[in-house]
Parts: sequence; structure tokens; C-alpha cells
Amino acid sequence: MTNMQRIKTIARRVRKWAEKLQHDRPSLWSTSLGGMCGICAYEIFKRARRAGIRCRVAMSCHHAFVLYRGHIIDVTATQFGGSEYPKVLFRKLADDEEDGCWEVTAIFDTVKAVRKEMNKWLSCHNPFALDLGASC
Repeated sequence: MTNMQRIKTIARRVRKWAEKLQHDRPSLWSTSLGGMCGICAYEIFKRARRAGIRCRVAMSCHHAFVLYRGHIIDVTATQFGGSEYPKVLFRKLADDEEDGCWEVTAIFDTVKAVRKEMNKWLSCHNPFALDLGASC
């Protein structure tokens, strides 16, 4: 299995994990996983790193997602249009990205850098401020 296939598998597992987390805490996040982008991006980042896959957490003005080899990996894109986006968005990052959701304004490649940025976020959006239980 290639690293590209492995990170896609990780993303699908994180999406399922996030859906369960949202179901267990419906007062925190919407069923479209709105508000969970930072939590999910960090979870993918963490699991990929554990598997030896180097990826980065990227942010736009109001969104977080993962970048891997020039591709966007986003398991919370459904918050922007429900059925318009797949549960796991995987697409090439365009140089002229015009959709504000994925217009990269910052990139983080270490846990320390991700933590420093996300600690500025509201606690319900910050994976470092919540007790999320064990990763699956």
C-alpha cells in the first residue's frame, strides 16, 4: 500500500471517528461536522505522523485541513454544502485556489506549531482543549 493510499485510509477512519464523536456530543458540533475542522485535521496529522507519513496542517481564514503531496485532505468539507462535497475530500490543491475554504493562509508541520495556533481557537474547536478520548 502506498503512502497516498494509507493517508486516504487514515482520513476515512478519522471521518468515522468524528461522526461518532459528534453523535456523542451533538451540542458541540453539527451533523455536517461544522466546527470540527481543526480537531479532524489534527487527528489526521497525528495518525499520519504515527504511520511515518509526513503531512501538514493547513489553514485558511476560517478552516483547517491537511496537505499531503500537493493534495487537500478534508473530512469536514461537508459543512460547506452537505451533499455537494464527499465525506472525505481529496483533491489537488490549485495554485490559484479561489474557494476561500481552501485558500491556504498558514501551514504547520509540527505538533508544537499546530498547538500554538489552535490554542487561539475556541475550546470546542481545539483538539488540545478537549478530552476527546482515545483515538481509534
